[in-house]
Amino acid sequence: MVNFLSPKLSTSNLSYKDLFFNPTSNKIRSRPVRVQRVITLQACRQIPTPGTGLTILSRHIRMCLFDGKKVLSNIIALRAQCTDKEQRTWTFQSKLTDALSSLDFSDFFIRCSGSEANVGILFELCISYKRQKTDEESEFSCGWVHLPVFNEDGTPIANKSFDLMVNGGTPYEKGVEVDPTISRRATSNPLKSLMSKNKQPRLVFKVAVPTKEQKDLLDTLPEVLIGNMANLTHLSFYRQILADVLLRDKIELNSTELIHSPFLTSFPAVTEQPDLMDAVRVTWNEKVRISKKADKRDNEYMKDQFRQVFLETAYPLDRSASLPPFKIGNDESVQKRQTEITAFLQTNKEKNTVLVSLLSSECSYEPFDMSELAFDVQGQYCLTK
Repeated sequence: MVNFLSPKLSTSNLSYKDLFFNPTSNKIRSRPVRVQRVITLQACRQIPTPGTGLTILSRHIRMCLFDGKKVLSNIIALRAQCTDKEQRTWTFQSKLTDALSSLDFSDFFIRCSGSEANVGILFELCISYKRQKTDEESEFSCGWVHLPVFNEDGTPIANKSFDLMVNGGTPYEKGVEVDPTISRRATSNPLKSLMSKNKQPRLVFKVAVPTKEQKDLLDTLPEVLIGNMANLTHLSFYRQILADVLLRDKIELNSTELIHSPFLTSFPAVTEQPDLMDAVRVTWNEKVRISKKADKRDNEYMKDQFRQVFLETAYPLDRSASLPPFKIGNDESVQKRQTEITAFLQTNKEKNTVLVSLLSSECSYEPFDMSELAFDVQGQYCLTK
């Protein structure tokens, strides 16, 4: 996500090729793409269960844009629940609330500007586990699905529900079964053939065209991106503020001096930590609820408020020395992070200021580094390779 959110310099390095500002509207210029869709994960059925001696830590699906040869976008993950008795059906949460982690939310978006016929969404079903004898933790794949984003006539896929068979092996292999015990070979008995088909692992999801409100936000994002719909508003705010700082408010556009902005520097890395993004989302929702209607219509005011919310929540938490790295499926790490994040937010809410947490002897932070404050327009993710 860090790479794809960062503005890319043109070949001459004198301007940006994916970030533009419209002085007439005083807003970031929209970047329409060939295809952008909202996908809702609904279920995974008949997924084989692991063998004995393994404790399942997490079931999740990783998604990215893939053309059959290489990964074209960032990679995201969404977590599934398993409530059936046989533990072979995965389900997803489709209703977003403040109490729900964005990691458990079923909706994500894609943006793609490519025109190749084989460009599509790659889904990989994964299980994180722990070996009961050795406590070794690892992850394995349960199969994959590839959905082309263009129809055979070259038009983007439209509103449609899909129920696709899950493939085994790797995305570079064809015709590999997830469960070899289930034969796909045709049979003369129609009933047996139907029963065999129903036992195959399958992924069920829905593809939809974004609403007008969603499209306006999506058009502010880079041309190639995949992300959680729970974070769409926040990603859009980041790109709008990025355009303001680099294009609208910059006195000398050709200057390569470092820009003081802990928000621009820290936000991309935080997007890869779902629990920190949840902290931002919950705090931002509370801020919006108490804002006046006139303030909500003032885009400049809302951008400034969002930047402030980020700096008072995710920024100090990201620099916490006691916060373990985020790793999906690591229950101990996830629980410890959640406890610290909840306590931090509760203290800020009760005292109505972040200074109490920042100055508290009970909170420790990593040594100060200038790189966390200075945004580099010639950074490793901004230069065209």
